[in-house]
Amino acid sequence: MGRKTGLHLFTDCTFARTIWAEMSAWTRCANLSPSSWGAHDSMHNWWTALGANNMAHKKGLRSLIILVLWEIWTERNARIFEHNDQTVQRVSNRIKEQAAMWIAAGAKHLESFIYVV
Repeated sequence: MGRKTGLHLFTDCTFARTIWAEMSAWTRCANLSPSSWGAHDSMHNWWTALGANNMAHKKGLRSLIILVLWEIWTERNARIFEHNDQTVQRVSNRIKEQAAMWIAAGAKHLESFIYVV
């Protein structure tokens, strides 16, 4: 088995790609859909390309990306260390719940991205 990279974990594995597709459908933001991504050789290049076409809501988009990355990371840790696998739907719902909490805490750019895009 090959070494897993951050790029694989966050953007290439089937679970992560399905999460991103769910987030794309939820926000109606095509940039979040894996089918719109080109090939990238690093997380930095992926991050830069992802925000390039959505300048009006770039800060909100980046807030959501950070939240999704965090939830994928915590799900990975739960699977490895706690042997507790959640479904894509459960993780997607958790992201939406967390986004609502971030907005309630004052994440104005995230709010404008989610409710305007």
